[in-house]
Amino acid sequence: MRVAVADLGTNACKLLIAEGNGLAFRVTEEVRRQTRLGECLDAEGNLTSEGEGRLIAALRTFAELAQAAGVGNVRAYATSALREAPNAQAVVARVREASGIKPVIISGEREGKLTYLGAAHSSGFGPDNLLLDLGGGSLELARGGPEQAGVVVSLPLGAVRLHREVLFEEPPGAQAVAALERRVTETLASHLDPFRVNQNTRVFGSSGTFQALGAAIASRQGAARVSEHKAGGFTFEVGALGELLRELQDLTPAQRIQAGIEPLRTDIIVAGAAVLHAALRTVGAERVTVSGGALREGMLLEAFAAGP
Repeated sequence: MRVAVADLGTNACKLLIAEGNGLAFRVTEEVRRQTRLGECLDAEGNLTSEGEGRLIAALRTFAELAQAAGVGNVRAYATSALREAPNAQAVVARVREASGIKPVIISGEREGKLTYLGAAHSSGFGPDNLLLDLGGGSLELARGGPEQAGVVVSLPLGAVRLHREVLFEEPPGAQAVAALERRVTETLASHLDPFRVNQNTRVFGSSGTFQALGAAIASRQGAARVSEHKAGGFTFEVGALGELLRELQDLTPAQRIQAGIEPLRTDIIVAGAAVLHAALRTVGAERVTVSGGALREGMLLEAFAAGP
C-alpha cells in the first residue's frame, strides 16, 4: 500500500510519500516548501491572495509527485494558519479547484494527538511522556503513554506568530526575548497542571525548530556538524538551550547561519528557541529528546491503519 500525506503548516507545507503496511512503512519521497502562510494574513486573520497562491503552488507540486508515485489521493491536513482564518472555507474551495487536493482543517487537539502518534512511533515512548510540538502558529503539548496522548492543549504560541508580534528588530536582544518568554509562561499558566513533569516523565520535542536547535547544540558539544533532519534521538539539557538562545538573540540572521542554523530558519529561530526554552522551564523539564516523527508520520500511521 502506498500513501501520500501533506502537512499544511503556518511556516511550511510538507509532503511524505510512503509504502508499507500497518505500523511498518518506508518513506520513499519527502518534500518541503517554505510557504510562510503566517506572513500572509491580513488584519482580520484572513489568508491573503499571496498566501493562497503559495498554497496552491505547493499542492500542485505535491499532486504531481503523488501521481508520479502512483498515489491517486493526497491526504492534506491544514493547521493553525487556516484553522484561524475567517475565510478558510472559501480558500479551501479555491485551492481544491486549482490543485485537485482538498485541505482538511484539523483542530489543535487532533493535531496534537496525531503528532504524538507519529513521535511515539519514531522515538519509542515509555509509560509517561510529554511531547512539545512547535509550529509556526501554535504550540501543542501532549501527555500520554507508549502510543496515545491522554491530554492535549494547543496554544497560540507559534514561532512565526510570536516573531511577528513580539520581536520587532534584528537582532531582537535580551529585553524583547524576555518579553516573549514571559508571554509563553503567562499563557501556559492556566493549562499547566496536566503537563508538569516528574522524575519518571520523558520529555520529547518535535518540529523543524526542535531539530534545528538540537543540531546546533550537538555541534557545540563536540559532535560533527549534524543536519537538522538527522537530529532525531539527540537529547540536550534545557540549560544548553538557554545558552544557545542567549547567543542567537544578539546575532543577525546572516550571523546565525555561521552559528549553525540552516538559512531557511534563521529569521524565526530566536522566537522558536525562546518559546521552547520558556515552555520547557515552565513544565519543569531539565532535558528534552528530539523526536524524528511528528504530524506527517502520525498521518501515515492513521492512513495505513485505515487501509485502502
